[in-house]
Amino acid sequence: MISVNSEEVVKDISVPANPAGGARPGEEFYVKIVKDQQNGTRLGIDVDLTDGVALVVDQVNPGLIQEWNEANPLYLISKFDRIIAINGSRGNANDLTEVCKTQDTLAMTIVKARA
Repeated sequence: MISVNSEEVVKDISVPANPAGGARPGEEFYVKIVKDQQNGTRLGIDVDLTDGVALVVDQVNPGLIQEWNEANPLYLISKFDRIIAINGSRGNANDLTEVCKTQDTLAMTIVKARA
């Protein structure tokens, strides 16, 4: 398990395409977050890389993801949700982690954990 909360900060949090219905278990939803290094807010997410393909959310900490959750209660990013793509990168958990660390705009595809 690693923590992907380097010096990333919140600048803008975007709402997913269909915010009215919320994500059901097994469904994908999309999150776009833009970071601003001057803000000081961290991404704030611990993930498990053991499946090698996706980032499995282990814990949400204070930071970008927590702010997303507060602003988008129908599309909470929660424990066991899987981040399967970020900025077009998919299929390799280590690559996804690197995108989180190096890019200021994160367009993420998340699969809601099954109940």
